[in-house]
Amino acid sequence: MKILRIVYWLNEYDPLLDSSDIKLDDWIKIAKDIEKHYEDFDGFVVLHGTDTLAYTASALSFLIENLSKPVVCSGAQIAIVEEDSDGHDNLIGALLVAGSCNVPEVTVYFDRKLLRANRCVKLDSISTGAFLSPNVDPLAVMDKVIKVNEKEEFKQPENKNLSVTDKLCKDVTILYMYPFIKIEIVSFYFL
Repeated sequence: MKILRIVYWLNEYDPLLDSSDIKLDDWIKIAKDIEKHYEDFDGFVVLHGTDTLAYTASALSFLIENLSKPVVCSGAQIAIVEEDSDGHDNLIGALLVAGSCNVPEVTVYFDRKLLRANRCVKLDSISTGAFLSPNVDPLAVMDKVIKVNEKEEFKQPENKNLSVTDKLCKDVTILYMYPFIKIEIVSFYFL
């Protein structure tokens, strides 16, 4: 029987940020820290507040190119110091995935499910099952063991070095179009 030993190292940001205050530069900093320590570890866990966790995870999935190791984002709906917190299970699950699974992409681990980061949304502000991937099955589900979705094929990059894109335009927005949109609203976006 093979015994797996996982060793963890913690990098804490100072000052800590409220997830509702996170900015593009913070996403780049997280990506750059992963790049800086990429050769030292087999996987990475990003602990994050749930308000913008899906945004951060999705951003990291596009900022980090040629990823061949797991990057797992997780958090808690109920503070980890509370007795009925979901934080303990989410943290342990994220650590297990990062340390023992070959899922070479950015993911979100929440409520015993591993979700693809750029397909994940927060649909609930109260429930511990707040994150889902609509129309996409979870990459893995934690039961007594981690059950990886066999339909998913996790492709490794072809001998390419990890790189982080850090030159991004901050002046981007979304304009939702609909049949009766007023010209004044469209014009505002072009000021």
